Amino acid sequence: MRYFVIERRVYDLAVMGELMKQLHDPLESLFVTPEGYRRLCYVGESDPDGRWTNGVLRTKEGDISYPVENGIPRFHLGDGNGWDDDTTRDEIFRRRRVDPEKLIERNYDYMVNQWPEYDKYVDWIRRIAATNGPIVEIAVGPGGGATPMVLAVNPAAHVVMNDIGLWPLRQWQKFARRMRGKSPFDSAQGDIERAQGHIRRTQGETGRPLWPNLGFAQFDATQMPIASESVAAVVSMGGISNIESKANSALREAYRVLRPGGTLYAFELLPDHTITPRCPPEMIAILKQTYPHMETGYRPVLEELGFDPVRIKPMGRRPLVPGEGGLADFCTRHEVVMYLRQLRIRARKR
Repeated sequence: MRYFVIERRVYDLAVMGELMKQLHDPLESLFVTPEGYRRLCYVGESDPDGRWTNGVLRTKEGDISYPVENGIPRFHLGDGNGWDDDTTRDEIFRRRRVDPEKLIERNYDYMVNQWPEYDKYVDWIRRIAATNGPIVEIAVGPGGGATPMVLAVNPAAHVVMNDIGLWPLRQWQKFARRMRGKSPFDSAQGDIERAQGHIRRTQGETGRPLWPNLGFAQFDATQMPIASESVAAVVSMGGISNIESKANSALREAYRVLRPGGTLYAFELLPDHTITPRCPPEMIAILKQTYPHMETGYRPVLEELGFDPVRIKPMGRRPLVPGEGGLADFCTRHEVVMYLRQLRIRARKR
């Protein structure tokens, strides 16, 4: 276990970026204070691979700091939208009949090997995986978003998985550590291709991290602790939809952190009351308030922010399944079957 105590002179050089590549993972040098965007530097322990373990991210002056616990920077210390409350989380698992010990492995296998929508999105996934630079995926939750598929295509991709809750990130981190020295599919066959050559399975090096550039960070996607114009892609696989009434703030932050020429990739779901039978007016009013893009879609706000071009492709619709989340529970109480529009978004920052 190595321990870095950065003295003032060395610390100042690190803040200026001269030692970042030597001391830190390049992904993690992206972090700034969520307000004021002041640069942060890590002080603490490191594992044999040079990855952070326990310490703090703090400003040059030392007046602001954020804990790094077992390798995960924590910029949000609330209940994590229920994920960090043991009682709430256990109730969710009980209601959905889920074994939390097998959840992440099951979700990884589903997204990489079984996802029925995969063929519709393979070009989208491959574009993300080929991104030249840091990728931030927001609000991944236990599902992991697009990251499992991106890493299956490109295990060396520079990805930061984010969620407002610590628990999902901690579970994905544990899963990544269990995958050391394995192939992306834990297959001894190697060089097996899935879905007519869309994803190539490659054997990992024994004992080495399968995903050497994968990082994690707990923060609110509406107030990202990421430096402006510093990332090549922001990804959301339902994350913006789940942020609901604050979706505009998340989109604004995505635009801010993207480099010129960077891309927002989003797969989002929006309620569609126009095709929902027996949807009462009071429920429609609540939905409009909760989902401000329900009727107008995402194009107006994306173009207003400065994204150009904005490509939005309708991907069909499906009914909301009981037990799928808060909106599903809300609809069940009102005895309404809500339909969702599925949208695939690719928007470039000028």
